[in-house]
Amino acid sequence: MRAEEISGGGPVLVRYRHRAIGPADIARSRRTIAAGEFRGRVGLSQRLCRTWNWRQAHGALSEYACPDLLLRLEQLPP
Repeated sequence: MRAEEISGGGPVLVRYRHRAIGPADIARSRRTIAAGEFRGRVGLSQRLCRTWNWRQAHGALSEYACPDLLLRLEQLPP
């Protein structure tokens, strides 16, 4: 049985609120955090949602779900 994969290739590490997160997404989020071009958690959530184009059904950014996702990602083994 094959592991679930993201449509662009690569494994899915976490699926959260209809968003599949893979290694490339985690690497991109780490670069965003390292660059520090945001203000606080809300700014980080907004930046990541824009980067991932992660939106709710009505088009607004999923910025309130993003902090919970980041906590879940932090709990993944290295």
